[in-house]
Amino acid sequence: MKREATAMLLALHLLMAGPVFAETTASTSTPAITVTPDTTATPTALTPTATSSPAATSTPATASIPAATSTPTSSPSTTTAPATSSEVIPELPASDQQQWYNAINAKYQQIVQLRQQDQALQNQLKEQDRQNQELAKSRVSALTEAEKSQLQQARETNKQMIETQIKPLHDQLKSLTDQLKTLREQGKGAVKSGDPRGENIPEMVAIREQINTLKKQIADLEGQRKTNGTTIQPLRDRQKEAAAAWKSVHEQVSPLRDQQKAIWEQAKGQHATLAASWKAFWGAIKDRNLSGATAALDQVISTKTQIIAYKQQVLALKQQVNSVYANFSVAPAPTTAPTSSSATTSN
Repeated sequence: MKREATAMLLALHLLMAGPVFAETTASTSTPAITVTPDTTATPTALTPTATSSPAATSTPATASIPAATSTPTSSPSTTTAPATSSEVIPELPASDQQQWYNAINAKYQQIVQLRQQDQALQNQLKEQDRQNQELAKSRVSALTEAEKSQLQQARETNKQMIETQIKPLHDQLKSLTDQLKTLREQGKGAVKSGDPRGENIPEMVAIREQINTLKKQIADLEGQRKTNGTTIQPLRDRQKEAAAAWKSVHEQVSPLRDQQKAIWEQAKGQHATLAASWKAFWGAIKDRNLSGATAALDQVISTKTQIIAYKQQVLALKQQVNSVYANFSVAPAPTTAPTSSSATTSN
């Protein structure tokens, strides 16, 4: 009976050392007996069996338990003794061990299913985000790639014209204007001195001629720049219309994003509750408190279920965002170029 109870306790520890329970022990205390589960075994295959030999111990059917020593028996299977531990776990009757195993194994199966559901939902959220981003990019501009290139080239040409031609001419014009102002002041002084014409009249005439020449050059360049702008003005108009329409789409999407943010904040609080529930579970295990352990696992299941519900709400909101993007379209260009539904942004 003692060996059967020990085997049952080891089966329970092996169950709780599985992938779901093991990852919750990073910051909490673990049971005294440490075992390494065989990751190929399923939780339902951990029901212990006892041999008829007094020296034999029963082991889970598909799980191997590391042992300090190995004791061969007459039976075909080899049994192993539990690893030594610095803390001794009090013996429990086999019936109690079976009760523990049955209660916790049932909760374990629920948690496994919830984790699988949560992972699938997380993948759905990630995929929905990707679809939303791609759809938004395809709707954000009314211009084709060729039209965007034309618009950008015209802007670069005008910018270069301003920097390399118009601006230097304006600098020269300012310098000549300053010289003319100085000569006028000197001419006023000459008139006051008795020369009614002023001594710098010839120089003033020459500077005025240079100023007029510069103004004509600047006007010609500005006219050319205006022509360049007129060529791309239809593209600019369509781009402005698309931006205005996209603003209305953003006004529809923004509240949906705010709702997502609020739900994520609620889920964040549930994660704190989840961590506390796992901590309570391991404390109950250490104290041999079956009711406390099962109650803690019930809280884990309840909290995990609530987190999944929050994520489902977020997924529904993301799908609404996708619908808003899908229903948004920009008026096609008045040419044979592809429409905005097949265009992509250059950003």
